[in-house]
Amino acid sequence: MTKSYSYYWVTVNDTADIVINAYERKEDNTLHLVVDQRKMVLFNSVIDKLNQSIPKIKEDFDWTKIGSIFLNAPVYYPDLANALSKEYEQKFGRKAISYEKLNQFLLQSSLNTQLNNFLNPFDKKTESYGIEKFHFLEKKDYSSIFSDSDLSVYPEFTLHGMGIYVQITTDKSPK
Repeated sequence: MTKSYSYYWVTVNDTADIVINAYERKEDNTLHLVVDQRKMVLFNSVIDKLNQSIPKIKEDFDWTKIGSIFLNAPVYYPDLANALSKEYEQKFGRKAISYEKLNQFLLQSSLNTQLNNFLNPFDKKTESYGIEKFHFLEKKDYSSIFSDSDLSVYPEFTLHGMGIYVQITTDKSPK
């Protein structure tokens, strides 16, 4: 890395739940974002925080060189977990699929729609997705992640893994 910054939102006595870490790769000067939080938040809130942070990120980095965004596993975003689980179950049931099929699924999912709505004003779009160590997380196991939360808002299972890696490219489609 050539540089790395973290963006926090300060509340009355602490920082807010979402942190955006930005870093520039030394090899090609591309910008990469890592969104992190330890509590469940709505995915729409993540998109809002990303939008709020862009002016500051643009001061510190060349935003046009955005290359990827890394998000926590879907279980951290109840709205996204519900949407992806429903879409996945309609298409595949609870059958495990290959990483290639998972990428194709995510490219056609509501997650992709939301991210592309965020990226399109910057002439960017998602190119591919990855969820390392992809598997299902059953509802009975959510409490191991969120011991003090209301889990009734969650589906019976979510797509899970080491997080969601989103590869970004320039959108060359005619406007």
